[in-house]
Amino acid sequence: MASAYPFHCLMAVSLGLLGAFPVSAVGTSPALAEIEETFEPPVLEQPVPLIIPQQILHLSSDWDLGLVRLRIGPEGRVEDWVPLDLPHFKLVKPFETAFARTRFKPAREKGEAVAVDLSATIPLRDAAGYRIISETLSEHIESRLARINPGRHRLVVSPPSLLDDPLEVISEGTHYFPVDDSGQVLEGTVIVEFYVDPEGVPRMIRVVGDSSLLLAEAAVKTVSELRFSPPRRSRNPTVVQARMPVILGGEKGG
Repeated sequence: MASAYPFHCLMAVSLGLLGAFPVSAVGTSPALAEIEETFEPPVLEQPVPLIIPQQILHLSSDWDLGLVRLRIGPEGRVEDWVPLDLPHFKLVKPFETAFARTRFKPAREKGEAVAVDLSATIPLRDAAGYRIISETLSEHIESRLARINPGRHRLVVSPPSLLDDPLEVISEGTHYFPVDDSGQVLEGTVIVEFYVDPEGVPRMIRVVGDSSLLLAEAAVKTVSELRFSPPRRSRNPTVVQARMPVILGGEKGG
């Protein structure tokens, strides 16, 4: 399977917030299993610097884990990510900030640094810490309501059928035209999978099926510039997974 970025997929890992732990795979894809003898998974080199906003800190006492999907580049930086299950949708921005500062020892295949996709669990109790929280009356009521209905502000990946409104493209951005060495514009249809985050931004884009590298790169770039209507479920932010064909080729400017 060709991809715009030659990355491997790890199924599930656990990342510590208060220490540097190796990232170990709970399960691996068949492709990864074939090269596991020469593949070294990424290693977290520093704590994930997650800071919970003061405005929702009073809700954190019952939080346990957060689940995210990461793409770690060959330089050990988080190139892309998407929340899969967070106890509160207001944790998205803190995670965005934290992952921009998180560093890994990159994954390696046969000694060469490679990109890797992985799902990671984040222990949120470590981020909240053990502290005395002084609550206002309104915060106390909100905390009680959160215990009665813990899913009220939860951010999860929602099926399209449960969205308040259908997902729509609201901005297309640039159309890319792949050109080979002779200057010939290549044509083809590439199937692309991705997540749409709460702001309507495509995340964790990947090509599905066989495709040339040039077509795959053009498809990924095209989708990366799309903007969608921000997905909502029961009026709260959510994430939705999408798949779409990208038709490439034709005349430039046509």
